[in-house]
Amino acid sequence: MPNTRNVNHGFVLREKLAKLNGMDKNIHQIFGDNIRAIRTGAGLTKVDFSLQMGISRVELDLIENGRSNPTLTTLNKLARNLGKEVWELLV
Repeated sequence: MPNTRNVNHGFVLREKLAKLNGMDKNIHQIFGDNIRAIRTGAGLTKVDFSLQMGISRVELDLIENGRSNPTLTTLNKLARNLGKEVWELLV
């Protein structure tokens, strides 16, 4: 039986990324906004979440403000600590 979960996520991702083409925000800003929204929705402060992540509050601030280009390792760690998949942070 095919894995429809991945197929559906791939479709949603492609659809959302297609919408980004006409938007003013870049992928770093969208990513940062998503991190901030999920973090605050979980009731985590920047200090608490940065300690949980093992990064500085300044680095987290740069990420959330779209002024950082985090590594794939950091992307994965952010997603894992927020209970999300990496792709969910990018759309």
